[in-house]
Amino acid sequence: MCEEVHINMAKTTGYKLRHKYLQNTHVCTECAKATNLKTNNLEEQDTGKIASFICIVCEKDITKGDGNSKRDYPEELVNLFETRFIDEGPRFGGVNPRRDSGNKRKEVGASGAATMSDATRTSYDPVVFQVEDEKLANSVSKFISQVSSRGPIRGRREDIEGYEIPVYDFEIWYNQ
Repeated sequence: MCEEVHINMAKTTGYKLRHKYLQNTHVCTECAKATNLKTNNLEEQDTGKIASFICIVCEKDITKGDGNSKRDYPEELVNLFETRFIDEGPRFGGVNPRRDSGNKRKEVGASGAATMSDATRTSYDPVVFQVEDEKLANSVSKFISQVSSRGPIRGRREDIEGYEIPVYDFEIWYNQ
């Protein structure tokens, strides 16, 4: 009599986005497929990890870990948009999103002639960037719509006129 043996292997349920500087952004398999993230920019993550890895798009725990994870929303949004649009766009391609704290520079010193930026940083800081290619702007708008339908990421596009070239301004944030 032959007994059937089942090995409980860890099933891949998500990915970590590969990035030069940011190593903490994860996306579940379903969101990666739905938003057309290319797998050559993703690293597989398996279930059974001790720490929780949370999907940036839908906020699902892809590793079923301990539930504790530190999130850096503005930087994770930067990573998501840089990874998604790394090979798109004219010339060098991609988008260049950056966190915008909206803080003004404060005057320092007796004369007030020197200024330094206020380093206050919150998880609500939006991510902003501009593109000058209409096809890329339409692709970014479509991506924002896809991720907005799956979770708390929201975005806004503004077409700026009056310049020699078209400029498309984007602002992305978490709706927590």
